[in-house]
Amino acid sequence: MNPRPLLIVTLPGQTVRELLVEIVEGRAAGADMAEIRVDRMTDQERSHLSELFPAPLPLLGTYRSRMEGGEGIDDPGGRRQVVASLQTLGFVLLDRELRRDEPGTPTQLPSVRSVHLAGSSSPEEFAALIRQPSSSDGLGKVVVPASIGDLLDWVLPALPPPGEVRTVVLTTGASGPLLRVWARRFGFPATFGSLPPRGSGLPPRPPVEVSQLPVDQLRRWFGTEEGAPLYGVIGHPVAHSLSPSLHNAWMTTGGQPGLYVPLDLADGAELTACLPRLVELGFHGFNVTHPYKHLALELADEASPAAETCGAANVLTFHDGEGSADNTDLAALVQRLAELRREGLWDGERVTILGSGGGARAALEAARLSGAKTRVMARNERVGGELARRFGAELEAPSRAEASLVIHATPAGQAGGTPLDLPLENVLGPGSFLLDLVYAPVNPFLADRAARAGALYEDGWRLLIYQARESYRIWWGVEPRPEAVRTSLEERLCTA
Repeated sequence: MNPRPLLIVTLPGQTVRELLVEIVEGRAAGADMAEIRVDRMTDQERSHLSELFPAPLPLLGTYRSRMEGGEGIDDPGGRRQVVASLQTLGFVLLDRELRRDEPGTPTQLPSVRSVHLAGSSSPEEFAALIRQPSSSDGLGKVVVPASIGDLLDWVLPALPPPGEVRTVVLTTGASGPLLRVWARRFGFPATFGSLPPRGSGLPPRPPVEVSQLPVDQLRRWFGTEEGAPLYGVIGHPVAHSLSPSLHNAWMTTGGQPGLYVPLDLADGAELTACLPRLVELGFHGFNVTHPYKHLALELADEASPAAETCGAANVLTFHDGEGSADNTDLAALVQRLAELRREGLWDGERVTILGSGGGARAALEAARLSGAKTRVMARNERVGGELARRFGAELEAPSRAEASLVIHATPAGQAGGTPLDLPLENVLGPGSFLLDLVYAPVNPFLADRAARAGALYEDGWRLLIYQARESYRIWWGVEPRPEAVRTSLEERLCTA
């Protein structure tokens, strides 16, 4: 087994006061070292850096130039002055940019010799850099932007055998989480992570690097035996997805030795090409979200009745290279419709479905199973008509009357979603209930329109929990612990 890489947490703080708190948080999360991004601090704040020492964790000082994606100056002369001042403090490592700080900047401290390549860099340049020898008391670091397809096509094949070169290799972009997860597999001496998310009721921390994963998750993952299963959510985009935090929390409380990561695949061709290779590299299962639920069903070797009925899959599970498809959106919707009926929020008579994709199909089948009469409202009348015929529903005309339950099943409202060009005023009214399948809308226009119509609104958070619980059961053979599910529901619903 390769040794566990050094875990370095990049702190987002830009003031000494913030950093003092974050260093303690990083230590509690399992980090071995904390990176201080000095380039993101004002001159005034940098003058107080000595107040960080002695620190609860060893500290790496980084002054990243603008040309390499930071906020520090590019001029080598000015950089020499900053690096010289950092050497007088208690840092144990300094990040020195190979193309700006060496060899002209002398240092008495061990260094991370870093290069941030541009997107136009060639695979040959990348391969040459990662094979450059590092100093005996420091590390090399090469960072390159790469899609997941790029990572599999030319980044991984260029890596030397584990242990040959003391170089930390990182990618930015969609593949960033994967290379951090595989740091031990490929023998990297260190990798970089973020602080864990804040608890409910606190504002989110803006990430320094969106490709990073929380260090507590990485610490737990690197503590498992090699070969432990990986899981992920596939979609485009997926940065908004809360599935990783749900599944990782449930695996932690349930003692399951896995890790769950976001996988942003740009199009169907990349998904089709990358899926079998990800399975070869240790992935056992995937949740699938917009826009790939139909394609996921096509790529599977077999499908459950729920996936077949809905014509879409949001779960893929692999055993010995063979993939099976399932649709846990259906089970989640069946459960929520039954709850709404028991709670008196829906009369159980009629449902209007907005949309014509995989979510709409699951909603139509759930409504049919509940015994309700259903209507479809879709921008594409041909597709809407086909759905209506398939599920025994009516095609909603623009002038139809209000509905007691309206289910929104389009991407509108989420990051990257298209506007909703449907006459909601014709179906929403006082007493209506609008159930949104989007669980983290970045645009609250649906909630606003429901409020103006006197209707109740619920986003898709509860549905996400229900479908994730079913996915977990498929993969692990048991449901997540009930108290963990309750905690997930309460943390989100208490801040809604």
